[in-house]
Amino acid sequence: MRKKIVVFSVWIVLIILLIVLVVIFNKRNSNTKCSKVDIAISYMDDSYFLIVDDIQKLINKKGDSLVGKPLSKINLLDIEKNILKSPFVKKADVYATVDGVIKITIVQRKPIARVMNKYDQSFYIDSEGKLMPICEGRPARVLIADGEIREIFTSNTNLLQDSISKPDSVNQKSALYKSFMIARYIDADQFWKAQISEIYFNENGDIELLPLLGENKIIFGDFEFISEKFENLKTFYEKELSKVGWNKYKTINIKFKNQIVCSKK
Repeated sequence: MRKKIVVFSVWIVLIILLIVLVVIFNKRNSNTKCSKVDIAISYMDDSYFLIVDDIQKLINKKGDSLVGKPLSKINLLDIEKNILKSPFVKKADVYATVDGVIKITIVQRKPIARVMNKYDQSFYIDSEGKLMPICEGRPARVLIADGEIREIFTSNTNLLQDSISKPDSVNQKSALYKSFMIARYIDADQFWKAQISEIYFNENGDIELLPLLGENKIIFGDFEFISEKFENLKTFYEKELSKVGWNKYKTINIKFKNQIVCSKK
């Protein structure tokens, strides 16, 4: 019994000390002024849609600087929410240090395909299926997806999340979703990332892949069996095209599972 009382008393003392420390810290923090704003942006590839000046403008909308303001007067949560409103921001974390430095760490979204639809709209699909607008003056070197694409840009579209929450929806039949699935596979494979430049939706409903090397086109068909088709195609590249050259065939048809049909020029 005595041991339990001692343990309980120790816990009470620790809790009181913790409360005192929090009060002292909050009091000190209320008097501490912002000495600096430190912004760090992480890029997942060589696309630079965001720069430090862009973030400065987001957090200083009224033109006034945070430096010199008491930390107690700065709403860090609001700053974080404003940053997350940017379509190019994947993650944001905003916090203050004990010496008055406001730290802002940001992860930029990674584009994997640029869509050009039938209505002359152009936008990106990121690595998580989120649609992103074009950033004027800061283009990304990614796959092009074009042809018979009739879906339009909406800022709240997330192809991956929508397909998970509505697995039987028309979303999975859309050209945007198919573009995302194929682009995601290509982006994850360094060999194909260096080979394929364009995903084209033709008038017959087939997907075509246009390579960087050679003048042929790859008839991919629909987007089922993506990994199997690419694996078979890679074997064909290594065993056949490496010997006869990239320009021997006009078309390479892999639309049917475990089949490769070629037509010569």
